[in-house]
This record gives sequence, C-alpha cells and structure tokens, in this order.
Amino acid sequence: MSGALSSYTVSETGVLRTVSGSVADGQKAACWVAVTKNGHFAYTANAASGTISSYAIGEGGALKLLQSVAATTHAGPNDMTLSKNSRFLYVFDSGAHEIQGFSVGEEGGLTWLSTVSGIPAGAAGLAAN
Repeated sequence: MSGALSSYTVSETGVLRTVSGSVADGQKAACWVAVTKNGHFAYTANAASGTISSYAIGEGGALKLLQSVAATTHAGPNDMTLSKNSRFLYVFDSGAHEIQGFSVGEEGGLTWLSTVSGIPAGAAGLAAN
C-alpha cells in the first residue's frame, strides 16, 4: 500500500473538513509529518521505505506531491523535526542509531548536510530549536 498525506481545515467549533484527501507518495509507512514555519512545505518520513517525501502546501492547505523521494535515510526514519527557522530538517533513524541533517531549499528541496552516529539503542523522539 502506498503512503500518503492528507490535509484538513478545522472550524472554530472543531469541525474537520477535508482539503486534500489521500495524496499518495508511492512510499511505505508515512508516519511523521513536519511542516515549515511559513506553511509552504510538508515532509513525511516513510519508515518502511527509508525515505522522506516532500509536498507543496497551496492555497487553503491543498497538497501537491513535490518529490516522492526527496531524501533517503539508512534504515528507516522514526521521527523528524524542523529547526525553528525551518531551514534545516533533522531525521531520527533508530535502526541506524543516527540523526541526519538536511538543509531545506527555497523550493522545498532537501540537501544532506551531516549525520551524527552513535545514538543509544532505545532512544526515542527528536526535537530541534
């Protein structure tokens, strides 16, 4: 089954309305989503594929797939977060015991910057500032 991302609006009374249904990325197990501070791009971590997909977020929250494979990880991403300014995306890969860093381009592309290895087994979660 293909991984996908959906978007919704929430009314003041808490009612959800679908903006973009299932926008498939062709990957497996899309589990985590990170959205840039300006709201223009979203990234999904595809745990079973070892990849990150990128989406453009348009008017009203409409989604468009940019790249099915915007970046690859080593064993499968388990969590991810953007820096406070959304210029960097960090991906935690517990299978490889590492954190990978990517720069976020103006058009939403990802460029690998560095990898920190030796993350202890059993570590969970990731946060950035």
